[in-house]
Amino acid sequence: MKKCMSIWCSIVFIVALLLVSGCGHSTKKAEVEKSMVSSEGVFVNQELGFSVEYPADKLTIKAPVKAPLLLNVVGPKKLPTLMALALNKPAKLPLENSGMLLIGFLKKAFPKSERHKLLKQEVITLANGKKANYIEMKWKYDRTLTLVTTGTIAYQGEKAVIVIASNVPTGVTPISALESWVKTLKFTK
Repeated sequence: MKKCMSIWCSIVFIVALLLVSGCGHSTKKAEVEKSMVSSEGVFVNQELGFSVEYPADKLTIKAPVKAPLLLNVVGPKKLPTLMALALNKPAKLPLENSGMLLIGFLKKAFPKSERHKLLKQEVITLANGKKANYIEMKWKYDRTLTLVTTGTIAYQGEKAVIVIASNVPTGVTPISALESWVKTLKFTK
């Protein structure tokens, strides 16, 4: 278990490093700069007009971000993790198939990853009435460590706003908790 935790910590660091380095860059600097994280666990992005809530007592570390990443918070032992990012909205990808956008992003960001399997993909209505695609997936990072990721993807103008939460399948935070975090996505615009 300690070996798995050590591997996971390394993975979270590499994930953040790759995302911070701009892999898959499609977010304007202004979108990153007009973001705010409160101590109460509310992230607000004024440029794109959305917010996300998360348990600040569980996700205590606010990692630095660079486009396309807008938010990166992790637990004290580097898991679980919650991220928000904005990618260019694909011209002909319907919302109900937008899980493929996340898979494409993960493959590009982590070339050694494999077995990206969508377990669930369904269009939901967010609290403010906007439609979004909720996904659950499993994938192998660096061909060895299996991760479970939940996500909510919504189209806002020319952007796809993506909120994802990840953990190892045997982690202390169950998938139902990850699901509840990503479904707090709300739009004000």
